[in-house]
This record gives sequence, C-alpha cells and structure tokens, in this order.
Amino acid sequence: MSIRDMLRMRKAREDPEITAIMDEISVVKQDIKTARVNFNNVTDSDSIEYYTYILKAYQVRYDKLIKQLKCLNYFSGETSHMRISDEKPS
Repeated sequence: MSIRDMLRMRKAREDPEITAIMDEISVVKQDIKTARVNFNNVTDSDSIEYYTYILKAYQVRYDKLIKQLKCLNYFSGETSHMRISDEKPS
C-alpha cells in the first residue's frame, strides 16, 4: 500500500461525506455487476434494451460519485481512473 493510499484512507475516515460517497460507490459497483450478469442471461430484445439502459444509468451514477469525490479533493495529484471498466454490453 502506497503512502498516497494510506493518506486517502485516513482522509475518508475523517470525513463522513467521503465515507458516505465511498459506501454508495460500493453499492453502485455491486448493482453494475448484478445488471451485467442479468444482461448476459437474457435473450429477448426488451430485456436486452432494459439492461443496456440500466447499465448506462449505473455508469452515469458512478461517474457522478467520482466527480463528487474530486470536488472534495479526495484525489491528490494525478487522478487515477476509477472507471468500472470499458466493457460494453454485447
């Protein structure tokens, strides 16, 4: 674990707003995983469209939470990409 990671963890413990955002990020990550599993198991076009929409909505929510962390100066120096992944539904 780098010094930057340790400072980031300490900062998160000290600020309840950051802790709340981090908790919400964890929830959104799990929602994305679940939606991807569901997307991969459906075959009808309506369900495919639904899960495509849901995945996009979760990604937008995730990006918004990351922006909130940036506004709170959670990241120091260069901002690392915390994007879920560049994987797109097929």
